Amino acid sequence: MTGDERFRALAEGASVTLTRQRWHSAFVQCHGLAGHGDALVDLAQLTGDPVHLGRARTLPAVIHTRHMLRDGLMVAPDESGREADVSFNIGLSGVVGFLLRLRDGGHRWWLPDEVLHLPTPGAGPRTGPDDLGGR
Repeated sequence: MTGDERFRALAEGASVTLTRQRWHSAFVQCHGLAGHGDALVDLAQLTGDPVHLGRARTLPAVIHTRHMLRDGLMVAPDESGREADVSFNIGLSGVVGFLLRLRDGGHRWWLPDEVLHLPTPGAGPRTGPDDLGGR
């Protein structure tokens, strides 16, 4: 994004750290697996390095393994690990947003594309499911 290789090296180091701590992280977008996954997808988009996308693809298995049941439905718990919340940053909506992005492609929700210097969806070639973990 900045062109400074020092920042790229730091971001790639963070990619390794995020992946290593996946079994100990909460699920949430704010400071958990969903946010980590979006960061990994962002890094894959910005660098073109598929390693980061591969790391993001490991996270749904962790979410599935550690899910909880609510009224007979599988849900990802909030940061407490005991309750289910539907909000974006600390609840199920952020987790679902990450999973949909990983499956269908596209850019990070709630972040203007121009911040990452990515093309606006519909303004050129769309990053498709094959590039971002889709079917």
